[in-house]
Amino acid sequence: RSSVPWGAADAVEVYRAKGELAVADEEVGGVVARYTLQAVHETWELERGRPWGEEEVAESRLVFIGRNLDEATLRAMLLACVACETER
Repeated sequence: RSSVPWGAADAVEVYRAKGELAVADEEVGGVVARYTLQAVHETWELERGRPWGEEEVAESRLVFIGRNLDEATLRAMLLACVACETER
């Protein structure tokens, strides 16, 4: 585990975060896997979830509860965590 991306911003205070992430999982041939995120302050857990159903859209959805939450700032912090093909 590394630190949460919102821990670096002084003004952002995340009390709780939860959601699902669609992640290309190389362990299973690059299939988009579902991961669930649970976070309280800077303690977090990311676990592999159940497979996406045939009728479901594999997409990331997160909910944040806290103070001084700015969508653009959180989005930038999270996008900075995304690994690109050239970074592997």
